[in-house]
Amino acid sequence: MAGALSEVSPATIVGLSTALSFVLLRAFVYFRMEYIIASMLGRHVPRGGAKVVELDIREGRNMYYYPSDTVQVVAVSSNPNRTLLENQAIKAGVPIQIKLSGASTLGLPANTMDAVVSVKAFCNIPDAEVKNTLREAIKVLQPGKPFIFVEPVGAKNPVVRAAQNGIQAIYNFTRSKRVVTRDLLQYIQEMDGLEEVEYEEIFGFFDPQLVGVAKKKPTDKVNLEKASQESPSVKRGFKKSKA
Repeated sequence: MAGALSEVSPATIVGLSTALSFVLLRAFVYFRMEYIIASMLGRHVPRGGAKVVELDIREGRNMYYYPSDTVQVVAVSSNPNRTLLENQAIKAGVPIQIKLSGASTLGLPANTMDAVVSVKAFCNIPDAEVKNTLREAIKVLQPGKPFIFVEPVGAKNPVVRAAQNGIQAIYNFTRSKRVVTRDLLQYIQEMDGLEEVEYEEIFGFFDPQLVGVAKKKPTDKVNLEKASQESPSVKRGFKKSKA
């Protein structure tokens, strides 16, 4: 055994060690993200019978993280695996309504949902549809209710960003819709209907993620802001002259 190991070249040992380190780091990030997602949903989805929309739900494993008294999860997907989602819902004990739709065209009544959840949904949405998707999320939320997001974003670290740019070039070449370089926070902060945006950017050294929550503005506040923008006003920095 010792003789066999002595025949292994240093380059091979370094390569194996690097590969093992990458696998372990990837596993750590994965399980840490699952914990964070569970924590975000458990903490921010309202208790007492919430109706929730989850954008681009995919295989539906997040249903295990919703509060036990959630009355319905509207599972939005343009290509749902109905059998898988229904089985996941039964195991999780959460009623589900599968909505065959894109995230930017929900077709749900306004002001009816207690939470909108986006977990790795926006990375599969083209740039042209990001604003419409956020507007749809705001529309269906009841005033004061949360928009919860856990999304991969573009890195601030130049080395990581260079790697992301390379990956994005491959996605673009293969005509994949996936986007890994987007500054989603800017889109969220510029939405008129959201307030109290709280967020944290994590794993910037490896797999940057934007984790946060925002609330839909009360209707009267939105109307007041629109009225103030539309009504004529004295420019800042100038005073009315006295007659």
